[in-house]
Amino acid sequence: TVTTVTRLPESQLLLGRTFSIGETQIMYGTLVMFLLFIIVWFILKETQFGRHVYAVGDNPEATRLTGVATNRVLLLYHDNRGGVRGLLYPTPDATPTELALVASGTQPRVVFHPMSQGWLVSWINPATGGLVYEALRADGTPLLDSDSRQAYQWPTSTTSAGLALACPAAQSVPVQQLAFEEVTGAEMFDDTSGFGNDATCDSATCPLAGASGTPLGPRSDFALAFDGQDDTATISRTIQNDFSVAFWFRSTQVTGSANQWQQGAALVAGDTTSITNSFGIALGAGRILFGIGTAPANTISSPPVADGAWHFVTATRQQRSGQLRLYIDGTDGSRRQPG
Repeated sequence: TVTTVTRLPESQLLLGRTFSIGETQIMYGTLVMFLLFIIVWFILKETQFGRHVYAVGDNPEATRLTGVATNRVLLLYHDNRGGVRGLLYPTPDATPTELALVASGTQPRVVFHPMSQGWLVSWINPATGGLVYEALRADGTPLLDSDSRQAYQWPTSTTSAGLALACPAAQSVPVQQLAFEEVTGAEMFDDTSGFGNDATCDSATCPLAGASGTPLGPRSDFALAFDGQDDTATISRTIQNDFSVAFWFRSTQVTGSANQWQQGAALVAGDTTSITNSFGIALGAGRILFGIGTAPANTISSPPVADGAWHFVTATRQQRSGQLRLYIDGTDGSRRQPG
């Protein structure tokens, strides 16, 4: 039997050799793999050839947003001279195109909007003092049409004091938004959040659509009118764990008890087969009640609100702490019931 032994190239032999750090033996091949990993990680994370990077604000590095699904890399900001500028990369290795969106000296602001996957830009018209805003796509073009810019004429004293823009964080985008702008006779109510969670009702117990809406809400012409007896509209469950529910309402009803939410007239109720996992927002004794389960200690109430005026109600729940909060017209109106 003849055995032939072929000597490996010197480069491969080197990868198999080791060196010592203290009492630890490390192969040169392991070190090479580690260095390659660092180089690839840097390219994918920190350069335009890897993950798409979005930056917005006076300090792009401090306001970087990542992970948005798009085939473009865009840097959008407002610079020290007050003009909003954008750098658009059609492809990762292409020469960027500069976008001049807003003239200098107009107090521009820009924020990323997670629902549209684009930008919301605002500025002041120096000639009129009015606020102008526009929704843009990720590439800096108008989200709607060429005439999509909206303007509000505010007093100069208001606009000169400075403005701020705010869009919801991705985890705070509404999962259901019912405007109730349908006309009389409607039995389906559109969800305008984009998630398709429409509300429905049966003809025999359907609330009256087309009722007069609150003059305080933006773009609100209509509302639903419930008879206080058996009118209901049904929605699918869209919330759990931590959540907030907000709505406009008005009533003069002062009947019922304010001890537990189940003893009031339901406004928003999430019933399950296990009552301990149910939640509800109700009207009892002229107060808003908000609670989880059946224990009286798990219900909080607001000051009296059944005065015939429109009120904006927000109920929030934090699962980990068990904390419940009620806000009436923007003011914390929570009051814990005796347990």
